[in-house]
Amino acid sequence: MGNNGSEGFSPPPPVVSTLNPTIGERLLTRVPPVTPESTNRMVFHRFEQDDSLLAIAVVEKDRPVGLINRYVMIDAFARPFRHELFGQKPCTHFMDPEPLIVEYRMTLHDLSRQIVEGAPRHLSNGFIITLDARYVGLGSGRDLIREITELQICAARYANPLTQLPGNVPINERIDALLREGNTFCVCYFDLDHFKPFNDVYGFSRGDQVIQLTAELLVEFSDPQCDFVGHIGGDDFIVLFLSPDWEARCRAMLATFGERIGTFFDAEDLARGGYISENRCGDQEFHPLTSLSIGALMIRPGMFDSYREVARVTAEIKKAAKSIPGNSLVVNHRGYQEGCC
Repeated sequence: MGNNGSEGFSPPPPVVSTLNPTIGERLLTRVPPVTPESTNRMVFHRFEQDDSLLAIAVVEKDRPVGLINRYVMIDAFARPFRHELFGQKPCTHFMDPEPLIVEYRMTLHDLSRQIVEGAPRHLSNGFIITLDARYVGLGSGRDLIREITELQICAARYANPLTQLPGNVPINERIDALLREGNTFCVCYFDLDHFKPFNDVYGFSRGDQVIQLTAELLVEFSDPQCDFVGHIGGDDFIVLFLSPDWEARCRAMLATFGERIGTFFDAEDLARGGYISENRCGDQEFHPLTSLSIGALMIRPGMFDSYREVARVTAEIKKAAKSIPGNSLVVNHRGYQEGCC
């Protein structure tokens, strides 16, 4: 590596996050670093030549050792005799020896949390991005704030107003992304049984509470680091599980739902295991207590091309689950293309 640190500098391979965008995807700026032996005069000259350059990393044998902030150096050199005193000295004199160093694959949300919990200077100075501990570029606090804001706006636009969970657009995008990346994952379609007559008897307000309970349980029993919880609409939900223990999580959801749903029924209905409503013909009809059905589809690479195919198959499996009385889980065992579930 020469004095400007650009020799051998190349972009890292693409890495895609399935949970939310990574630093490497959204924030990476490829800025050639300098070495600890580079002079202050050379670094100052680079800042002078590029007004958009906010920081330069100091790297030794591909490993970052510090970060030089544009405004710190320019302010220092604006004082009398600083060029003469420090111009030929190593740039380590003005570098931050403890910069924020983050991994290329880290998500934006994890980075924002780390910056909030860290030293205030990291937001203004920016951060060094590495791939497997080797320097690849820089990121700025300004760009991070912009990206987080855009993610929040997008999430709010497509979120279900009752549960605030992602709606159909982000659900479909996430499924397509997982298929495109060749992930192995499980799609679980959740649907409440006998929910319409429940709304008719107990009212929409209590019905909304049951929907919110369902959403809370799905979030509670999913891993926020890898699983995706979405609200299709009404009493239909979906979870995209990358967690290998997805089946145990689903069965735990069903057990907990069975324990908590009773609080939404009057004592008389709870005692007889159901409630009576009037059907469209005006006749009295008995309905069991509201239960939760899950249709599960395990997906392996190459089985489907788009979310439309996945939606069609999971709807069939969910229908089979709803045909079973009470809380139920039906796991698909039919094969599609390259594999079987």
